[in-house]
Amino acid sequence: MIDPEYKYIQKYTFYIRRKQTMATAINNQTSNRMLRSREVVNLTGLSKTTLWRLENAGDFPARKKLSVGAVGWSLLEVEEWISGRDIIVSGVTQKAH
Repeated sequence: MIDPEYKYIQKYTFYIRRKQTMATAINNQTSNRMLRSREVVNLTGLSKTTLWRLENAGDFPARKKLSVGAVGWSLLEVEEWISGRDIIVSGVTQKAH
């Protein structure tokens, strides 16, 4: 006869593994997703015009064509750009996190 506690542990372990697998899949989707212009504006705090100027100067990640009328930016590239920027707080320059 199988110990009821053993069955509980097996069932619990199954659910934990399933949850971890789902979390990994969600993280992979999130890290590889493309941002639309509104999301980039919200994430960076810059206007569309400023983003366009920075992109044309080669100082911001290039947009990628998603379809005939849609473009997007890689979340990873935008986050990397943000982390490489300096932040000025009360006249003191600090590195972004």
